Amino acid sequence: MATTTKGFVESTTEEIEQLLKGTGNIFNTVVDTVSGMLNTIVKDTGKSGEALIEAIGEISGTVIKTSVTIQADIVTSTRAIISGVIRSAKAIGMDAEEAASAAANGAIDAAYKISEDLGDKVRSAATGTIDGVRIILKKPFVSEKKNKQVAIK
Repeated sequence: MATTTKGFVESTTEEIEQLLKGTGNIFNTVVDTVSGMLNTIVKDTGKSGEALIEAIGEISGTVIKTSVTIQADIVTSTRAIISGVIRSAKAIGMDAEEAASAAANGAIDAAYKISEDLGDKVRSAATGTIDGVRIILKKPFVSEKKNKQVAIK
């Protein structure tokens, strides 16, 4: 199942990049893009449960990487990713807290793989409550650049 999702996410990376580059409002573009991707994955693959949680993390990581590539504001992108996932989760009847937490964890993990500083920024942006939904960070993250674990504060 993950292969189908990864293929979908990877095939849309260029499309995401073009959407983000072509807009003056990065927040709304990311919210709409992430929400649309998640809705498409559910509709086209029927993913649910743990497979859907994994897909949310993959989508989040891809959007973080794309945001870095086009030099978009990472804090805005992070919060927009989570907002888009919350919107979609509510629309499909999924637990919004679980979905938002999966998005935050996926974004943070991807960011720490790029750099510790970026990971710290994304973790800070993804912490707390977004759109009325409490975000729960579930694991310590590893910065591959320094290859050390970063504890959740």
